[in-house]
Amino acid sequence: MMEVWMIADESVTNIVKKDDRIRVFHNENEGVSKARNHGLRMARGEWIAFVDSDDYVTPDYLSDLYAVTNTNIDFVVQHFNHILEDGSPSPFGHYKFSIEPHIYDMSHFNMLLIEHGLGIRGHAVAKLFRRNLIVAKQVYFPEGVRFCEDYCFQFRYLNVVENGVHCSFKTNYYYVDHPNSAVHKKSDFNTEYSGFKLIAEATEEFVRRYQCSYDDTYLPALLHRAIVSSDKISDIKKISKDDWILFKDYFKVISRKTALDKWMINRFHTLPLILLPYIKCCRLLRTALVKMNLWKLLDMLKK
Repeated sequence: MMEVWMIADESVTNIVKKDDRIRVFHNENEGVSKARNHGLRMARGEWIAFVDSDDYVTPDYLSDLYAVTNTNIDFVVQHFNHILEDGSPSPFGHYKFSIEPHIYDMSHFNMLLIEHGLGIRGHAVAKLFRRNLIVAKQVYFPEGVRFCEDYCFQFRYLNVVENGVHCSFKTNYYYVDHPNSAVHKKSDFNTEYSGFKLIAEATEEFVRRYQCSYDDTYLPALLHRAIVSSDKISDIKKISKDDWILFKDYFKVISRKTALDKWMINRFHTLPLILLPYIKCCRLLRTALVKMNLWKLLDMLKK
């Protein structure tokens, strides 16, 4: 395995001397999106790949991604291993998708969400993006969002793709789930909800264009996150009617939509004092079930 770390300046200098393809840029710490966007603007290669500093990859990571590229491909997607810091499988990485390699043309982009889970696994890593398409269409990471920037970037990119998408069964990337990472940190309602609205814009365009289902995207979960981040009834009243409809139709307590969820949301979305505690309790239950590895057991009992 090749482990990727933040490298000290002196080590970088030595690497650059040996390989002039490597360039190093120094910026103020203004967030991952701004740093990535600077890298995208300064890049000179044909393809763009990302590796987060706390993850690691195999030596074949880039070569396997590049091996399937051609003039008819604009996007390459691999699976990845979702693990905890100790190397064990993450309980939050339970999604099951097709592992068969496949090329999707634009008429079948809706299947990207169903067969390869791109609506849920919106990470920028374990993927290859065509640089000239990013530059020509001005596709960049949103700089006003504290979480799920990758998700927004991916759908912005998919909305301008002109050729096929190659989905591979390779798993050369190890995504390490850290308990203190941004995705696990709660922000205030206004931050979470404004982030959801920005991400929704890119997602909804894809859903409309390729006739997909919101149920195959992460969008309802992001709205869920915004709702439970609120401790004020006045915040809940800011949620639009259309967003409540989305939440009612796709909200999940455990692993599937339930009649009780729909009834509660439909009946009490104008009474946050009742609905908010219910939603928060459901979220705690879901998290506990996942951590205790009872997800599969519940599915078996339901069948």
